Amino acid sequence: MAAMVGRAREIIKERKLGASQTPIGRGLFASYFRLDIAMSVTMGNPVFLDEMWWTNDPLNQIRLTPETPIVLLADAALSRLTVIIAKLTHLKQSAEFGRRKIMSKIHDSGMLQPHSQPDHQKLETRIRQQVSVIERELEGWTNGLPSWFCAKQEDSEVPTLLESRPIESVHPFIPAVLSCAYAAKIQLWRIANPEEETPPPVIFAFVIKTLNMFMQLTEVADLLIIPNVWIAGLFLQHPNQRDLLEAKIRKRIENTDFFLWKFCLQGLIHGWTTEGRDKPFKFLPEDAQEIVPRVSENLWKAEGVMKLIAFEDEEYAEGRTPYRFTGDTKLFNAEYDDSDEDS
Repeated sequence: MAAMVGRAREIIKERKLGASQTPIGRGLFASYFRLDIAMSVTMGNPVFLDEMWWTNDPLNQIRLTPETPIVLLADAALSRLTVIIAKLTHLKQSAEFGRRKIMSKIHDSGMLQPHSQPDHQKLETRIRQQVSVIERELEGWTNGLPSWFCAKQEDSEVPTLLESRPIESVHPFIPAVLSCAYAAKIQLWRIANPEEETPPPVIFAFVIKTLNMFMQLTEVADLLIIPNVWIAGLFLQHPNQRDLLEAKIRKRIENTDFFLWKFCLQGLIHGWTTEGRDKPFKFLPEDAQEIVPRVSENLWKAEGVMKLIAFEDEEYAEGRTPYRFTGDTKLFNAEYDDSDEDS
């Protein structure tokens, strides 16, 4: 699927920016960019399109008012949110690369207590500042929505149970869009806190709210919500909550036979059980390439659920270089010279 997204990008670029301004062109562009976002979150790579394209969707420019039709407003809200998530995918990779480079430098120097080293502290400060910038953008996006778009919940209100009840929303597209925003909040926290095992109550509230939305939505929003379920589901600790989410996903698989749900479920199982991480995924399509062990913990470290951080020795013995897409932009990466890194 990543190769498909890459080829589609070339078609988009050949058509030029203006071709995405027509109604049909806009629909094609929006569909592609949203798939690009979903794949980037899953793969741990930056989005394929660089930032000159991110605001090309005409719906980014329309003025939202209480009179704006519901579906149009939700569509425009998602288009604006994808710009923020696209930036997040680059920050995610930049943070991972910077940490890897600093730790390698500290390790080679033989220093003890790497977290107390000035270079490490400087990097972590910069990453947290960059996270804060995107968090403010996400807050601005939320504040720009009409009051009826999402129910306001105090940070202290942490839901403790997943609820399976009819969705209370004027349109199912709205909770699907909100789940993307909640998943972005979770990812930003993980980028800033890669070694924290337990999220604070305010972040866990977003975990539960994201999963509650899935529990209440029909199959119509599956393609949009699957990455968000995967992101949030990895943070579940209580066996009852895990069992409830697993049962819901299995029911979805029974109803749709959608292979991405199968892949998501196995990813969650890998993330929930230590022994599961050493077993291959079971629900891959026939002839599909198996994924390396520990795939779900890659997302746990804010690197994407499928970013390959471990390879079998024979990969290198046979002279094969793992594919790593680095993006077409230096956003967040200007301070790092990665010219000597494998691409």
